[in-house]
Amino acid sequence: MRLLNISDTLINLKNKLKLKNAVSIAAAVMLGVTSLAGCGFVSNPVEYMSQADNENGTVSDNTDKITDNSGNNAGGMKDNSSDAGSIVNGSDNSNGNNQTSGKRKVCIVGTYGSVSELVNTADYEDKIDIELIQENKDFDETKDLISLASKVQEICSGDADIVIVSARKRFADQIRYFLTYTIDTDKSIYVVEEDNNNYKTEIADIVDNKANKVNDSAKHHFDVTEIKDMGYVGMVNDYIGNDVYTAQKIMASYESVVVVSDTADGSLSPAMTQLVKDVSGYIKVIVVNNSGSEYDYAADGLNVITAQTMTSWQARIMAMLCLTDKNITDWQEFFN
Repeated sequence: MRLLNISDTLINLKNKLKLKNAVSIAAAVMLGVTSLAGCGFVSNPVEYMSQADNENGTVSDNTDKITDNSGNNAGGMKDNSSDAGSIVNGSDNSNGNNQTSGKRKVCIVGTYGSVSELVNTADYEDKIDIELIQENKDFDETKDLISLASKVQEICSGDADIVIVSARKRFADQIRYFLTYTIDTDKSIYVVEEDNNNYKTEIADIVDNKANKVNDSAKHHFDVTEIKDMGYVGMVNDYIGNDVYTAQKIMASYESVVVVSDTADGSLSPAMTQLVKDVSGYIKVIVVNNSGSEYDYAADGLNVITAQTMTSWQARIMAMLCLTDKNITDWQEFFN
């Protein structure tokens, strides 16, 4: 009877001990073990306590599991990423994906109109996180292109997955071309025309991965983030009856000149041919030939760079970029 009383007392004591601090627990356990050992009936008091615990049920101990603020078990955290949406556009790293919401992060850079008025972020909140940035540019000077490219490159070094540049239609193609050859990143970059009636459709297509990126085709990128301006590149047209007076003035003032041939075979007029011979020793001359046929300018004694698949403005932008890198000795490869 004495042993049964001790057993009941010990079980009750153990249940109560769960609610005490560590010091009280240690003292009480020592008291219980001493009592059991003194009775001579229980050879292993600890084993006896374990058996009694199994028979009477385990007392819940909430201190065994630590839960963080999000409701996940800190000892073996549940992966809730599938609940928040899949991570898109590359590997899981701090420079590429928004890990807070699990959605892609999109930065829209406005260069003219108020991008906050053009874009209703609530329209896309179930798919992407949008950050709106206003960077007004007149694009009256080439340094505005550099400033924009530097800003886009800065954004790409952060946690944005997609960068969208919102620009006026009159400049959109040139901005698109410039960013193609200046932004070195694996992020997706797009240019949309903010004065286009399809503006919202273009944004939606980008969100749904249906649009073409601007930085898919470049084999070489020019770093313009550390420069303030680019070299001066002039442009002249050649035509029947050209007295090249204006062309002489331009070629005397610029570091490089784009000559646009208007002839059916791509040849230059006699006066322009002689002028190009005179200046090609100290400035780079690019001849834009859109005739559809190759012309042998070397046969006319000309040392020029030929651009048969470029528009005049593309050739001019590429010439400006080439001037930023003094290590480039062969310009022709950038105009093929």
